Amino acid sequence: MHTSRVNAPTESRRYNNLLHRADEEFDFSALWATLPGGACHTPFQSPCFLDSFVRTIAPRHGMRLHICEVRDTDTGSPVAMFPYAVHKRGPVRIASVPDMGLADQAGPVLANGHSIPQEDFRSIWAAFTGELRGVDLVDIDKIPPRIGERDNPLHRLDACEPSGEMLALDLTAGSDATWRRKSVYKTVRSKEKRLSETGVTFHQTQNPRESLDLFEALKRQRHRRFHSIGRMDSLESRPGFTDFYRSVASNASTGGSVMAFCLKTGDDIVAAYLAFADRTVMNGVLISIGDDKWHCCSPGMVLTAKVIDWSQKNGLKTFCFGTGMQDYKLRFGGSPAEMRRLSQPLTPIGRLFTVARQLKQGTF
Repeated sequence: MHTSRVNAPTESRRYNNLLHRADEEFDFSALWATLPGGACHTPFQSPCFLDSFVRTIAPRHGMRLHICEVRDTDTGSPVAMFPYAVHKRGPVRIASVPDMGLADQAGPVLANGHSIPQEDFRSIWAAFTGELRGVDLVDIDKIPPRIGERDNPLHRLDACEPSGEMLALDLTAGSDATWRRKSVYKTVRSKEKRLSETGVTFHQTQNPRESLDLFEALKRQRHRRFHSIGRMDSLESRPGFTDFYRSVASNASTGGSVMAFCLKTGDDIVAAYLAFADRTVMNGVLISIGDDKWHCCSPGMVLTAKVIDWSQKNGLKTFCFGTGMQDYKLRFGGSPAEMRRLSQPLTPIGRLFTVARQLKQGTF
């Protein structure tokens, strides 16, 4: 682990930036624990996610991962962390929240015990980007409006622009929630009854070995399913994805940031589900269904509904369906949340890259 200090004054208060270079021995949990009141982050800036990213994805892409720790100079306490990775697209050096197609949400890591006014955050962000060296463009996509129960200050920066939507369920309304009256839940109850009559039960993995075994079953099921419909499976086509999910599955636990669920009968996995979570949010990331004989009972829909139920019963407040607006997600009644993208050129080559991308997308 390498750490260096950069002084970064803001307009309204003074903050110091402390820069950490993360390697495979870096202890993200220890650093996050220094934030007063604990760390507030999306499920995709958890220590487990970042640790697995450093070990499996960064080396394959020649990426450097850093943490910019922002401290209040009056108290010496950290108030926020900015995890970022630097990668290259041709000659362009791009800094982003660690993602490479693996993260559904992006944002800073905030101290639960400290509130940063938005005007201060703008100054902190300007100081952070102003200190970046060897970077042509800051490019962060999939920025949600909220991080847990707090506004996402990154979402409110002027440089952010709309980049799509994500469906989410508000779990705080309990059994009276409007989405509970959707017809899909009646269908799911009927299908669940049929599965139950054949001995199928809902199960959450209890230890890393069990979670890793479930991921291997999920991977085999996805391969068979995608091959049968002639589609490419991202677990196989994208370098490091399988190793990444093996790493996070090996850290899954009943109360941790990675959770694994399934429908099973004996040793037969009927459907499998992998999710990332924080204190208030569950975000599904991978799902698979097993043998064709189960398809008439819609095990994927049943398992999704069971995970939603589990999340609500265990006090989580939001269930996110991840990226994409597939029909099955709409059937569950989620509300769309606007996601944003921040593209901030820092050099002339960064500006040229941004203009070229806008021209290609027809947004210039």
